[in-house]
Amino acid sequence: WTTGLHAQIQTLGTIMKTSTTGMMAQKIKLAVIAENVGNVSTMKVEETSEPYRRKYPVLESYAGGVRVTAINTDRRKPAYSDAEVANLDETGFTELPNVNLIEEMTDLTYTNYMFEGNTTCLKTARSLYQSTIDTLK
Repeated sequence: WTTGLHAQIQTLGTIMKTSTTGMMAQKIKLAVIAENVGNVSTMKVEETSEPYRRKYPVLESYAGGVRVTAINTDRRKPAYSDAEVANLDETGFTELPNVNLIEEMTDLTYTNYMFEGNTTCLKTARSLYQSTIDTLK
């Protein structure tokens, strides 16, 4: 009986750790999405002298859960042509930020669902953990 209880507690601890790492990764992803949306019309970033480029986190699963290993920059370069737009190059085009609001809102919705799922798992594991402790009293 004690061995089964010990295994149950270890499993609940693993669930809680995995959910927590998932929540941390989704929190970082939400911050990156917010940065992208906030820079949707930034035409010149000081460090690069180019329009803002969309960023995205790279997630990696490991034995203890999930983690963000890097935040990469999307190098796609959309072009826009308009005679009334400033900063046209010699071909009559200007580069705009490559942030697509529809894509960002889709990522935001998906990330929110993932965060909620991890929160639900964490709450359920915590409740089961408490029930186990109460049973032992």
